[in-house]
Amino acid sequence: MAARLRHPNIVTVHDIISTASTSLIVMELVEGETLQSRLRARGRLDLPETVRLLGQVASALDHAHANQVVQPGREAGEHHDRAVGPGEGDGLRHRQAG
Repeated sequence: MAARLRHPNIVTVHDIISTASTSLIVMELVEGETLQSRLRARGRLDLPETVRLLGQVASALDHAHANQVVQPGREAGEHHDRAVGPGEGDGLRHRQAG
């Protein structure tokens, strides 16, 4: 399911690889500045930029919810050992490395 999401504010995930000690996500390369580096370089966001960024996040979450990828009620920071969505990942390969 997540691999089929197409939205300008959602990175495309190509693969998930698990080993005994870690999991890896293979995703599209997104060029540009991270929010962390932006905040370190220039400090707080002004109100218009904050509203713009939050609008992008809300749009992406709305799209993911509409496609049953994000499960309401999950706590921020909860990790999953496989793709979230109906049908055990729907389109994402989740494999053991080795």
